[in-house]
Amino acid sequence: MRLAFILDPIEHLKAYKDSSVAMMRAAAARGHQVFSIQRPDLHWLDGQVRARALALTPTADNAAWYVPGEVTTVALTEFDAVLMRQDPPFDFEYLTATWLLERA
Repeated sequence: MRLAFILDPIEHLKAYKDSSVAMMRAAAARGHQVFSIQRPDLHWLDGQVRARALALTPTADNAAWYVPGEVTTVALTEFDAVLMRQDPPFDFEYLTATWLLERA
């Protein structure tokens, strides 16, 4: 499966305690492809919700917890699941992201 995680900036995640990192590690261990998306990188183009997505390979090391891969712009329909893993500061940016995700 291709799994996209909409996250806070990944360089700010604390791998030793972040449940999103644990989920990505578990998914990768089961052979799934893991991608990171930043909320500002979601957009609407040609009738599709798209995003810049970073392919990544999680590691067991809590200091350098992932190996970055290629960054591509893809339609969210290319993922088997998209997980919103941010705490919602209920602002207009968050609301816009939920509207876009609803359309995907």
